[in-house]
Amino acid sequence: MKTTTEDTILTRFAPIHLRPSALSMIRWTTIYRRLNKKGVTEEVAKKRSRRTVKHERAIAGASWDAIRAKRNQKPDARAAARQAAIAKSKESKKAAQAAKKA
Repeated sequence: MKTTTEDTILTRFAPIHLRPSALSMIRWTTIYRRLNKKGVTEEVAKKRSRRTVKHERAIAGASWDAIRAKRNQKPDARAAARQAAIAKSKESKKAAQAAKKA
């Protein structure tokens, strides 16, 4: 009886079909060889990944210098400016209400 390549492949795969195991565990399968990096030549260099670079730039209403100045302010100075702005808006509201009544 003449054996063909199909017969040899079938005889090799027959026990695999009978037992439940992953192909990644069987050493001669392409899946195993790919996972465990067998037969890969070192001529192929590893691809370099590009790092993202953070760019800081101005936004529509503010220049970059103004943004940097606000960022570098001390928290207490920023809080004082906020309180002053709130007080100014309250005064303008009171003046508007007084003008309405009069």
